[in-house]
Amino acid sequence: MKFLTVCVRGEGLPIALRLQEEGHQSKLCCTDSSLVGDGLVETVKLRREGGPVSFARTIRQEATKDTMIIFTRSSFGYMAEALQKEGYLTFGASPFHQAMQDNFTYANSFSEVYDLPTTPDTLGGAYAIEAWFNGEDFIFPIFGLFPEYGFMAGDIGPATECAGVTGFPFKSFRSPRFASTLEKLRPALKKMDYKGPISIDVMSGAVMRYVCGFRFDFIYLMMQMIEQPFGRLLMDVARGMAKAMRVRFDYGMCVRATFPPYPNRNDNPPTNLAIGLAQDLKDGLIPTGVRQQEKSLIMASFTGDAFCVSGFGATIKEAQSSVYRKIPAFMSPNIQFRIDIGAVALNQIGALLSDGRE
Repeated sequence: MKFLTVCVRGEGLPIALRLQEEGHQSKLCCTDSSLVGDGLVETVKLRREGGPVSFARTIRQEATKDTMIIFTRSSFGYMAEALQKEGYLTFGASPFHQAMQDNFTYANSFSEVYDLPTTPDTLGGAYAIEAWFNGEDFIFPIFGLFPEYGFMAGDIGPATECAGVTGFPFKSFRSPRFASTLEKLRPALKKMDYKGPISIDVMSGAVMRYVCGFRFDFIYLMMQMIEQPFGRLLMDVARGMAKAMRVRFDYGMCVRATFPPYPNRNDNPPTNLAIGLAQDLKDGLIPTGVRQQEKSLIMASFTGDAFCVSGFGATIKEAQSSVYRKIPAFMSPNIQFRIDIGAVALNQIGALLSDGRE
């Protein structure tokens, strides 16, 4: 099968790599830096001039009608719709994705129409529940997530897109939180032929949001937690054929490693910063904002995103130990990572487990 993964800062690199490892023809197009992924996967170069029109033209040149175009960001929604109308197979973005993410008025009115709760519940901290929909129904299982956003340990400091996440599959659909939120959307999602992930996102003490599309960094865990090939799953979901995912781990954890200027941006990132060895890629290292030069991984991201490290286990503590046991192998000067990812999950897992996991 053929895949073209379109991302912004390099968040699509792990997806493109996974598809390549599965034997598919896989290409990566990163709009923020044409260097991300070089040497690791076939990359598509974008011209800076011309804006969205030139960007869409490049995608049409690189993708054939039998290529799945994977958009990692909801902001590509209207471009994805235009390509779909031309006969291209797209995944991960649509106008609905974009409206739910960027248009708070639309998102609020949508919540009111379907009587969806928007106030945080009594769980206390940040959490999320993610489910995948195949155009007709939800795909088993649903997942519980504990994302952590603060730059420093204790969830303090400037907010990041994600400093780390703990994830696990529910063993049934019997979850009051799922029933009172996402399950209410079944008729609407079926009517619009929605295909892909959708989740509720609750920040600590903040409003409950409904988010469409991939969640970073959980998608990196999910690709490793499921038994079936990820490319086949995407194709089956897009064609309305997927009914269930086979999960092989009880818990997974992902820790993001970054370099200055993260979480800010630098239009002139270092181009000679070696951060690890390419042969370690299969040992829990998930490259995001890097390229390969000879045997080394070199920074290529404008934001300091470098890689994630993943670990799995039968318990949260096992997954946590697995992650932090691997990190020293990838240490470099000025590297930054949270030392307490998983603490929130350990404190709050009981509430979600009693919420219908068994």
